[in-house]
Amino acid sequence: MKIISFFLFVSMYLNSCGEESLLNDLSDKKKYKLHNTRFLYKKKISDLERKINLTEKDKEFEDKIELKIERNLYIELLKNQDNLSYLDESAIRKKYQTLKSIIYKTKSKKHKYLNRFEFTNNLRESKDSLYEGPNYNLIYHPLVLEEVLRVFNDFGQLYINETLNDQGKYEAKSIKVRRPWSGYWYPFNNNSLYSGVNSPLQKFDQLAQKLNKISNSADKEKFLHESFNPSGWEGLCDAWSLAAVTTDEPQKELRTKGINFSVADQKALATISHLKYPYTQYGISYKGNAETDGTYQDIKPEAFHKIVTSVLGEQKRAIIIDDMAGIQVWNKPLYRYRWIIKNDPDHEEAFIVTAYPWLVRERKMESNILTSSKDTIAPIYNYRLYVDKTIIKDNKYLVIAGQWIGTSYNDHPDTVKVPHKNGKLGSHNHEFDKNISIYQRYLLNSSK
Repeated sequence: MKIISFFLFVSMYLNSCGEESLLNDLSDKKKYKLHNTRFLYKKKISDLERKINLTEKDKEFEDKIELKIERNLYIELLKNQDNLSYLDESAIRKKYQTLKSIIYKTKSKKHKYLNRFEFTNNLRESKDSLYEGPNYNLIYHPLVLEEVLRVFNDFGQLYINETLNDQGKYEAKSIKVRRPWSGYWYPFNNNSLYSGVNSPLQKFDQLAQKLNKISNSADKEKFLHESFNPSGWEGLCDAWSLAAVTTDEPQKELRTKGINFSVADQKALATISHLKYPYTQYGISYKGNAETDGTYQDIKPEAFHKIVTSVLGEQKRAIIIDDMAGIQVWNKPLYRYRWIIKNDPDHEEAFIVTAYPWLVRERKMESNILTSSKDTIAPIYNYRLYVDKTIIKDNKYLVIAGQWIGTSYNDHPDTVKVPHKNGKLGSHNHEFDKNISIYQRYLLNSSK
């Protein structure tokens, strides 16, 4: 009986503490392996960066390309450890083998450069130069690669195929949401927001005072505007865009506490109230400096296409884009998108996309006129999307890379802002911000 009890005790121990100890041991080994793998990937990236920097600009440029492909592979493998990659490790390695074959498939094609020096000089990432021949611009800048991975991590993988109808003919796809409203972007070199008794902020201060509150938002805004020397393009287009996407357009003049607020006044205060409205930005704001050298082609078209089709198409919400790829920032709401996808005649592993975004543009002055089709613009975006035709889902192929092409090489979106749902209003104008509840109660129309 005692022997049976002893074995029963041992069995219970092994099935409880012993098993837990074993699981903890396995967990520690897994953590150690993961940590060791991350360390090796980071070291590999560091070594490759050092080799890339040591490679002469006008010699061994093909070796440099090989190094950059390998560097990006390990960057993505490292991100895979953080769950920021949209593929598993074997698929990631396969992706870079495919990209390498695409890059060198056109290597034998003639290019327009006169000599080796001119050819290699134009491969410098800082120039983002357009050139014929091998698709070297498929080698993403590390920061650009991270942005693409972040998009796919947040929205899922992108699969595409030709846009054909039931008769096998090309047919465009289209998605749209309610059109945001157009408004004045209040450039920083203009004082109409706060100057004069009939300015929007002066009226807001009067309303606050009638409600026994102290408000000096007009004076605060004047101080903010006069405290720096802005460029002519700088203004509140970001806050206007956020307000236009997340609130209804004021329809008529509003009288409250004996003060008349025109449609333009209400739009101005909506803009001020959205200066700190939360959003998620995808893409790198190009500044033309050393930090952003090599990022001019961001946001990459595959990331842009995925965001548009996910937010507009699935979430039924408008987004905001900076539609200038250069240094200047011009935010505009995007509420409609139409595109057609065709086989690429030059690359069997790629498709050509022609897209038509509908954007609401900013106004050049304050206006009480309601938004109409005259306030919209519709540029054309052209881009190539490369796919892995061995990975298929719903009769579509996995996209592994992309390029802006044609006129879109220079003219494409720089960044995308996705406003948060039910975000909290807020302003950098602290005087306005402390009384923002007055704006919400007496002046704000229904929020989406």
